[in-house]
Amino acid sequence: MIAALLLVGLATRPAAAADEERVMGASLTEDAPPMETIFPMLMGLPLAQSEIDLFLDHFGAVETWAQAHPADWKAVNEADDPLKATLALPLWGEAGITGPEFFTLFVKLQTAHKIASGALSAENLKEQSETYTMLSQSEELDAASRAEAKLRLHLHQAMLAALTDYPPENLELYAANKDKLLAVFARFASLGDVPEPPADTPPTEPAPAEPAAD
Repeated sequence: MIAALLLVGLATRPAAAADEERVMGASLTEDAPPMETIFPMLMGLPLAQSEIDLFLDHFGAVETWAQAHPADWKAVNEADDPLKATLALPLWGEAGITGPEFFTLFVKLQTAHKIASGALSAENLKEQSETYTMLSQSEELDAASRAEAKLRLHLHQAMLAALTDYPPENLELYAANKDKLLAVFARFASLGDVPEPPADTPPTEPAPAEPAAD
């Protein structure tokens, strides 16, 4: 469903806007939608060498700004809405890349990296979806925990849908640029936390009660 809606959204955008978009999917992040929504929508989109070049060419400007403004960079992850806070950073006007472009490329490139390394796979997502299905129906959990499990289930199902038709060309492009990208990822990690999908910590069922002492 997510993939279908995304395709419809891209198809119905004005042709001029599509032609002007340097990074496919960047326009989807402009209004800072919820992280649970935007990650699955971006992760399965095609990559292009021109997009990777854009990321590599302008990362240095982002890095320099973050190093000069550590408190502002750190505050992004303490915000109620990290993506909105990221897009509001003043650096984008001078970095040669927009906030939506940078965030979109980060998600797309990290997805390729995690798939190539085996950290992300359809099999794992299926297993996790089964766990969340069980937890969302568990009578041992309170209503809030079941609701959280249901949200996680929907997120994992959307991510699984995005991986079902994942472009193999993305992995070829990642492999061709792997050394440069890994170096940038390491530099990026040294700057501190960045917006990530919600922590994947499923609610746990209560432990059995200890037997009463004799």
